[in-house]
Amino acid sequence: MEFTRILQDAADGRKGAFERAVAIACADLERTATSETREPAALVNETFLRLARQHAPSTHRRQFFAIATKVLTGALIVLQRARSAGKRGGMRVHVTLGGLPHAPYGAIEPEVDALVEALDRLAALDERRARVVELRCFWNMDVPEIAATLEVSAADVERDWEWARTWLAAEFEATR
Repeated sequence: MEFTRILQDAADGRKGAFERAVAIACADLERTATSETREPAALVNETFLRLARQHAPSTHRRQFFAIATKVLTGALIVLQRARSAGKRGGMRVHVTLGGLPHAPYGAIEPEVDALVEALDRLAALDERRARVVELRCFWNMDVPEIAATLEVSAADVERDWEWARTWLAAEFEATR
């Protein structure tokens, strides 16, 4: 895959390769952020700057997106706090959990802090399922992309996504 090759080039020390990887990831983030957040440019810029400061590029998609997701959630929290300081309420992130037979709603929009905390709890239960949610919700990856990134089968990703959606729906339903 092109992205994996770019990561390998970065790990090999090729000039500009890590910046290309960050630019590709941020372009994907921009497509997602434009439709999902109120401040897409600020989110993408903050994430790009934080990612560009990373000194140890990874050759593995899984590691790259694990780092990038931590950077992204940090940027989301910074933006949420800045927004909350001036206004009532925080920045919301749109997370689609539709298709659940027992869920009366198609989507939830948790505060960023609540989502990050829920994903931390999910990671404590099952790390891979938490990564599936992050890649799907934050990076807008489809099942084959997630499977390639996590180096598992598409069927595993689909099962993990269904389980995690149900778990998250229950978590956020309990806090309503």
